[in-house]
Formats: sequence, structure tokens, C-alpha cells
Amino acid sequence: MSDKILHSFQARRLVVQAFDELGATTSENELIRQARTLVQKFDAPLILAELLRRLDTPSSQLRGGLGHVAALLPPDATTPALREVAADRRRAPQERIAAALILERYLGEDLPAGVMSDLDESDDVAMQSLREAIEEAQQNRHILLEYVLQMRAMGAEVAFAVMEMLARLPPADQIELLRLIAQDRRPAVMHGALRQLESLGQSDAGEAAARALHILTFMLPGAGGEAARRALRKLSFTGVRYAPPAPKNWHALLSPADVMGNQYLWFVRRPRRAETGTIVSYQINPVSGLAYFFAGEAIPPAFLPGAPGEGRQMLLDTGSGESVLMVQPPLDLARQLAHESLVRYQAIDNPPSLPAEIELYSDHLWQFAAPTPAPDLAAYLALPDEPASLPAAYDPFTQAEELLRLPSFSPWFRQFHTLLSETGFSPPADAVANNATNEEALFTLAGQALTELSLFPGAQEMQVALAGALGRQALWLHLTGNQRDAERAFQLASFLPGRPLQQDPFLLTLLAGVLARIEEK
Repeated sequence: MSDKILHSFQARRLVVQAFDELGATTSENELIRQARTLVQKFDAPLILAELLRRLDTPSSQLRGGLGHVAALLPPDATTPALREVAADRRRAPQERIAAALILERYLGEDLPAGVMSDLDESDDVAMQSLREAIEEAQQNRHILLEYVLQMRAMGAEVAFAVMEMLARLPPADQIELLRLIAQDRRPAVMHGALRQLESLGQSDAGEAAARALHILTFMLPGAGGEAARRALRKLSFTGVRYAPPAPKNWHALLSPADVMGNQYLWFVRRPRRAETGTIVSYQINPVSGLAYFFAGEAIPPAFLPGAPGEGRQMLLDTGSGESVLMVQPPLDLARQLAHESLVRYQAIDNPPSLPAEIELYSDHLWQFAAPTPAPDLAAYLALPDEPASLPAAYDPFTQAEELLRLPSFSPWFRQFHTLLSETGFSPPADAVANNATNEEALFTLAGQALTELSLFPGAQEMQVALAGALGRQALWLHLTGNQRDAERAFQLASFLPGRPLQQDPFLLTLLAGVLARIEEK
């Protein structure tokens, strides 16, 4: 019996320790990972008991962790327990608010309107929570992001209430949270935060407010970005101006494009002394803009890429398990790529979600002046609106064959084969086997296959993506010093859009190569 009691006590102690570690995380990915580990290691009843005990936590980060844990627990026990706390008027307001937040944001459960009606006068609790979040954020600024994400799960009136409470705090304590609130997708909330930042321009935190507005000119789409620019101009008329610093100790790294145009784009701050550095990582695409984002602010020097130098190439693991040859582009070109990718992403209706950290860590790149890449490099960033005409002596098939022999294009055959498989398209195996060594026959088969493929949904979009990928590969080749092949690739990319798939010289050559490799295997 004593052994059982001892074991139970040890388990509870370990659960308490695991929840403490949950509150010490510094990113959303780390928070989710810790929550999963906790749920995998301990029994659900023990976890739920500790979760309910911690609902009164003042930590926004831990509250977010409680939500992620709750989402992984069996709902038949978790949901009723949280509903009971939310409805129990004997409980502290902080506990009830946290329970309601977890139910609505993480479990997708609605609460009846009357359940929380008695908490309308709980401003003191909310104000205390806000003060504690700002204080904790001095050591871990991810707490502010978690606070804002929880706020967004509620109605717009909650956001305005938070901004009203913020106005009672010292100006310097308001800036960072207002910058995050201004990135709300609800226009009224966004403009409210921008107005409050503008009003702080005349305070002793005026320069910090101008800095936040400067960053938001890059981060906010359309009317939001223009509103931030107007606010900056108004401040400049009153003598409040933001002087962007030089991007000291920063450099960028860019991978080759894959067959659909995806590239890894890293920004690395490598301090000269032996202190931690920063990595801001994007996966960019010339059509869809952004596919992935990650940032870390306390990266040990041993995990940072080597010493910088424009044009330098290095093999790096991007997290996919495969080494990729990355090249260092000029920093302004890389920042322009990042910004254009963000603009494209924001222009898409219902774009795929990105980690919210992109809002928090955007200050690393956009605190600096607007990027001004060299014209010869900027020319690679967009293909012509209309397909280009080619010189009479230009043979696009020869150009395509020579380009596809380059090492940087070799993964495209495997990637294109995978892409075709995902569409459900399969070339006739017997015909491929019978003509595997006959180049002309393979091109004929490729043409027939592309004629069939053109009837598939998304075929034209695939061609546009491939042309964009070829254009981005041209930029990468230029950066590695191979200007001749870069010009050929860009010229071919400019020629392709709008042509029937079965007449696209690059697609035909690529697919013929895929068919030949299928038979080799």
C-alpha cells in the first residue's frame, strides 16, 4: 500500500513539474510539443486534475499550454469539468474566464450567453492579468503573442477593452502589444490599434511607436499598410521620426527552387561575440507566397550557419532531413523576396494558416529601411505578364535539355514524378517500357501524356507554378555565379506561360526525363 501511495505521489510531483515546464516555453511549436509529451507520459485523470488546479494562472503562456493539453485529453471528461468551472460563481473570475477560453478556443465548445454574464464587472482581474503578461514578456515576449491569440478567440469588444486598459499603462508598456493587436484580421480592431499607436507618438515612447508603425507598413495588407504609412507621415509632421538602424550582423541564405517553386529563405543574425543568435526562416513560393515560417531568438552559436559572405555556398539541413546547397544573396534582395512573398500570401482568399510567430518576430526584418535590391537581381523576381517572344535561332528544347542536366535541376525529375502521382495521373507502363531507349518516342509519349494531363483540374496552375519555379531557379543560378544559365532559364521561363501543355518545351523535356527514369528503376 505504501509503495502505491509513494508511486502516486511521485507521479503527481512529475505532473506538477511538467506543467511548470509548459509555462516556461518560448514558442508555439515548443508549447505544442511539451503539451503532447505531457499527455503521452501521464494518466489523463492526473493531468486533468492539475489542469483544473492551474486555471487561475496569471501566465498567458501557461494558459495557452493548458488549452493545448485540454485539446489532447478525452473530451468526455474534460469538457464537462471545464463547463462546471465556467458556470460556478463561487470560483475566482480568473479561473472561470480561463475555463471558458479553453472551451471555446481549443475545444470548439460554445457556452450559453448567461453563464458568464456576472463577470461583466471583472475589470480588475483583466487589468491584473494584462499587467502580469507585460511584466513576464520582459523575459519571454512570446507571452504577449499568446495573450493576443487568446484575445482574438473572443469578440471584437474584448480587443477594444484590452486597448482601453492598455491606455492606463505607461506608454512604453503599450507598444509591443499594440503592434500585435494591429495585425488582427478584423479591420475595426486593426485600425483601433493603429490609432492608439499614432496617439503614443507624442508621448515619451514616441520613437518606439513610430518603430512599430514602420514595421506594420510591411506586415499589414492593403488598407492596413496604407493606414500605418499615413500615421507615420502624421508623426513626422510633428517632428517624431523613426530612423531605421543598419542591419548589423544579419545575412540571408537561399535554397534552389523545387519543381513547384518552393525555396527556403533564412535570415541569420550571427553576433560577433560568443552569444546566442537568431534565425528567421521562411518557405517562399512565387505563386502562393508563403508556405512555412519559423523563428528562434536564442540559437546557440554552434547551431548557426557559418561565417557570411555574399555568393558563398554551403550545405545545410533545412529540417527535411536532406542537405540542401544554399547560397548567400544580398540582404536587401532576400528581404524583398520575403516581403513580396508575404504580399502574395495575403492576397489569397482563405490562405493556409501560418504560425502566428510571424507577427511577433516580424520586427527582426522590418525594423530596417525598405529593401532596395540591385536592378539586375530584382529583374528576376517577376516574370513578364505576357509570354516573351524568342529569337529565331533559339531552340527551346535544346535550352531545356541543357538546363535539366545541371545538378540543381536533378531533384526536379523525382519531384515532378511525385507531383504527377499525387494528381492520380499515371503514364502507360507498357508504352514506357517499350520505348525507354528511344528519345523521340519518349517525347511522343510525353506529349500524349500532357494532352491527357491538360484535362485534369489544376493543370494550367501547375504550368504557371513550373514557370515560376524556373524563374526562381534562374535567380539562384545567378547568385551562385552562373549568369549564363541563369539568363537561359529566365528566358525560357518567360516564354512558357499560356502555351498548351503538350507544346510546352520545358514540360515535355522534363516529363520525357521522368519517363526514362521510371524505366531505369
